[in-house]
Amino acid sequence: MKRCIVWIKNKFVIILALAAPFLVYVMTVIPFLPVGANNDWAGFWGGYLGAIIGAFIAVYVMKKTISNERTMQEREEKREFLIQIVDMAAEFSSEINRSNSELLRFHRTGNEASNYEAVYHMTEVSKMESVLQIRLLANDNMKFSDELLTQILGVGKETEELHQAKVNSVEELEKLADKVGEELKVLMELAFKFF
Repeated sequence: MKRCIVWIKNKFVIILALAAPFLVYVMTVIPFLPVGANNDWAGFWGGYLGAIIGAFIAVYVMKKTISNERTMQEREEKREFLIQIVDMAAEFSSEINRSNSELLRFHRTGNEASNYEAVYHMTEVSKMESVLQIRLLANDNMKFSDELLTQILGVGKETEELHQAKVNSVEELEKLADKVGEELKVLMELAFKFF
C-alpha cells in the first residue's frame, strides 16, 4: 500500500494530466452541467493533447541538451588533464636533463656548485615524479596511463641510479646519461601518444 501511495505521489502530474480531460468530459455528460457542443470538445481535446505532446517534446529536448553538455564538459576536462600531463612530463624531462648536465659538469670540472645544482634538480625530479604518479593514478581511466606511468617511474629510477653510480671515468657516466636520454625520448613519445 505504501509503495502504491509513493508511486502515485511521484506520478501525480502525469496522473492529473491524464485524468483532467476525463473529469471534464464526465462533468459535461451529466445533465445538470450542460456545457458547449461537440466542436467545443474537439477544440479542447486538440489544445489539451497538443500541450501534452509539446511538453513531452520539450522535456526530451532538455534531457538531450543536458546530456550533450555533460559530454562536452567531460571532453574538455579530459583535454585539460592531458595538456597538464604532457606539460608536466616535458618539465620532468627538462629537470632530468638539467640534473644530468650538472652531474656531468661536476665530474668533468670538480666544481662543487655543479654538484649542488645536480642534487637540487634531482630533488625536483623526485617531486615531479611523485606528482605525475599521483595524477595518473587518480585518473586511471585514461588510455596509455599505465604505460606512461611505468615509463616515468623507469626514467626516474634510471636517473637516480645514474646519480649514485660509481664510475671510473666521465665517459662511463656519459654512457649512462645517454641511456637516460634515450629513455626520456621514449617518455616524450609516450606523452604525446597519451595526448
